[in-house]
Amino acid sequence: MFHDLSNYDVFNSYLLEGAEYTSGIELPILKGTDEVPNDVQLYSAAFCSRTGCLDSWPCPYEHDKKFIRIWHNPKRYIPILLRYPGIISPDFSMYRNMPAEMQQWSCFMGRAIAHRVEFDGGTVIPNVRWADERSFSYCFDGLPERSTLAVGTHGCVKTKEDRYWFARGLKELEARLEPETLVVYGAAPADLFECVDRAGTRIMRFDSVFALTHKRGE
Repeated sequence: MFHDLSNYDVFNSYLLEGAEYTSGIELPILKGTDEVPNDVQLYSAAFCSRTGCLDSWPCPYEHDKKFIRIWHNPKRYIPILLRYPGIISPDFSMYRNMPAEMQQWSCFMGRAIAHRVEFDGGTVIPNVRWADERSFSYCFDGLPERSTLAVGTHGCVKTKEDRYWFARGLKELEARLEPETLVVYGAAPADLFECVDRAGTRIMRFDSVFALTHKRGE
């Protein structure tokens, strides 16, 4: 796979041990799961011994700066993720105004970490993230069909353009992967999720931390 990088693995090649790859940009293929979480918590909470709930699945729907530590130090943080029943795979940002190569790199980082968690015996619900139409050529590749998948809407459906591209991507996801269950972190507006309802996919929705805090009046 790589020249011996054990002493200077700045590429995090160890994440890819045992990986099989898609065609095209060669993303690690994930086996996924049909399990569903009973509850979710943000990665940043899961990494903290005071706030981590061992029955709750870590999920990535917060700013990248909160979980980029996994990429920078995977041998420290992946063992922490393995303490939990399962995880939703990392969701590194894919903004529409990013160059295509940066979008692809964000997708690759998340898949590489998810593969390593699976390789080490963990359970992973693949997060699916897209940007604009350029990302449709690869962002669904290597993900399991007719399984449990996850998406995050928190902060991603604010504008008319955001909603347009989210709905476009969700239709592609349904058509290509036909998930049995879709875990949704944040709101699931009926107009955006019409294709999911029509397909008969089960939606399991979790409120964002922001929404929960607002409900409590904090």
